[in-house]
Amino acid sequence: NVARAGDGAVDWATMGQTVAAGGVQSWVGVRLPPGSTLQPVSVLEAARLSATPVYTDFVVPSFAFSMKNGANRLASEPHTASLLVEKRIGRNLMVELAGNLQVEDRLNYTRQSGNVNLSYDVNRRLPAGYTINGRSDNPYFLQPYIQSYQRIFNVYTRVWEGRAAAVYRWETPWCKQSLGALVALRSFDSGQRRFTLTRTNGPSANLADASNAVYLRGYVSERQFSSIDFLKGNVYSLGAAEIEYVNHRGVSAGQNHADSQIRSFQVFASGSWLPSGNLRTVLGVRRDEFYSKQFNTHLFNPATGRYVRSDLTEILRASIDSPTAGAVAVLLPWLSLYGNTSRSYNPPTTAVLNYQNQPIAAPQGRTRELGAKFAVLNNRVSASFGFYDSEQKNNRATSNTLNNTLENILDLLGQPSAGTQHDTNTLRARGTEFELHANLTRSWTLTANVGRPHTDTRDSSPSFRAFYREMQPAWQAIAGNAADPRSAAIRTYLNTIDNTLRAQAAGDGEEDNFNRKLTGNLVTRYQFIGGRLRGVALGAGMNYLGDQKIGRSAATDAYVYSQGYALYSAFVRYKGDWRGRPWSLQANATNLLDTEKFRFLQMVDNQKGPYRIAPPRLIRVTLNFSL
Repeated sequence: NVARAGDGAVDWATMGQTVAAGGVQSWVGVRLPPGSTLQPVSVLEAARLSATPVYTDFVVPSFAFSMKNGANRLASEPHTASLLVEKRIGRNLMVELAGNLQVEDRLNYTRQSGNVNLSYDVNRRLPAGYTINGRSDNPYFLQPYIQSYQRIFNVYTRVWEGRAAAVYRWETPWCKQSLGALVALRSFDSGQRRFTLTRTNGPSANLADASNAVYLRGYVSERQFSSIDFLKGNVYSLGAAEIEYVNHRGVSAGQNHADSQIRSFQVFASGSWLPSGNLRTVLGVRRDEFYSKQFNTHLFNPATGRYVRSDLTEILRASIDSPTAGAVAVLLPWLSLYGNTSRSYNPPTTAVLNYQNQPIAAPQGRTRELGAKFAVLNNRVSASFGFYDSEQKNNRATSNTLNNTLENILDLLGQPSAGTQHDTNTLRARGTEFELHANLTRSWTLTANVGRPHTDTRDSSPSFRAFYREMQPAWQAIAGNAADPRSAAIRTYLNTIDNTLRAQAAGDGEEDNFNRKLTGNLVTRYQFIGGRLRGVALGAGMNYLGDQKIGRSAATDAYVYSQGYALYSAFVRYKGDWRGRPWSLQANATNLLDTEKFRFLQMVDNQKGPYRIAPPRLIRVTLNFSL
């Protein structure tokens, strides 16, 4: 409600307010004075009260509607410095030393934030001890206003990078190799201080509590908001009373600080073999070591009434190796074979625990490729055919059903909550691809490709399965004890777990939903390079999307596929110049044949929703002119 004790409202009677009490909530209103220009609204109509209100006359409801209002002021000071030293030693050794420092301090003042209510001031009198123009009555009585709170964000980042590398060139009649080593260190220090301005008359220890924030009030009739003196940290309310609030420096809500480092070590060898150089190889391995510390809160010191910074807590320590190997063999001038294998990873940001309370390793990928490349007619026509097989382990995928059922069991047994635990699965993608590229003439090019992909998921919920095998005997003993009042509920929960794990096991290795049997593209382009049509370009393309798996049939074990379709597109473009300034006009048509199978959402204004389904065919015209 708009009236609070902090604003001087001791009780409803002394403030001249009227309370209309309902069955669900109470609404604050006030009787309209004679001759008021505001339209009176019955409290029964405004609040939809189910009970008889205390006061049944016309009142102004405490709020009418919600709106969004925002204002930001951003100040940023970035600084950077770099150093690079390269030195050749002899004929075959190159050494490099490099360093980089980046520092940025960014201050963001957020004035109106979140949902802001349009309210009416229902206080007849100002808080005790305050006057406006020498009067204690409220000149803004019954006036609408917008009210919100103030926050200040201070974000700083500091990044320091250094690396040292050496490459040695080794040559013999049978090989030409580059042997290298690299050592790198990247240190990242960042933090955010979020200040919420608080009242001077007793700020609470929990500054995230919105009730302790300074509420800025601006009256609609004056079309102005409360102002903030950012340098002094004071807030001056221009509303019902000119009350001064101060930001308690050193007291912050939501402050966090992180310090992380990445140390990298890499060795590699790259080059050719045989006198002809027709065998090319690359070998390498890289190790990355991650180390992170962070804190998210301050500790309150009752003696000083201030918050002090807590010690950093280690949240991550991990090391990951990424080997790479590849080779290309030129068998004939127009034919070569290639193959490579590599491992990759997604950099971890924080330690995530599994059901054994052990950190889950960072998602790691493994990719293998084998194929052949062809090139004829002086490389005017080239083609490639390949097979790929990739896998990502430790992909985070947690079953909410298993999590919730586990919490129900622990709660029923009176055991502590397991908290938020995570699990993983393995994603695999494999398939074949063929691509053809042809320069038919100087002006005419054609590109075509076709692929047969296959994706599946396997090894679902390994951590929960291990945890369940350990706990299952004790839970089954309770479920089998008819004298135990908890047995029926435990049996239900165990059936839920068994059915979920059985469904996951049945799906492991099966083709994923929404996988397409076949995909293909055909694109051609013609560019006029002379004559009257010089500068004109024409193009057309086809995108084929094959049958798509949408699930398993309810009656049989066969899978259900949606029918595939093809989309056609085209473009025309003209490039020219006007008084030496280049310009171009281009028209693109997507889904040229208006296929209903392809629809897309489009953002619109002045409608009930922010999106609408656009017509299948889309034509876009673009004009570019260089000033």
